[in-house]
Amino acid sequence: MNTLAKIHEITMRLDHIENSSEWLARALVHVDGPASQTGSLITTLAEDVRERLLSLIAELEEQLSGVKPELH
Repeated sequence: MNTLAKIHEITMRLDHIENSSEWLARALVHVDGPASQTGSLITTLAEDVRERLLSLIAELEEQLSGVKPELH
């Protein structure tokens, strides 16, 4: 699996986590307040991980764009 495929797999899993936690937060809002809040927290954490991943990728791309390829 190449790097791009791995990044895509991670983002797909983050999407799944985020969607599931949003559903839990909505479904439990009137039934179990703490569980609903936990769902909201998981949503926020998934968004934070996604932002950090995108930031890291942008940083790596920037570093790589400044690197000159070696001639063999």
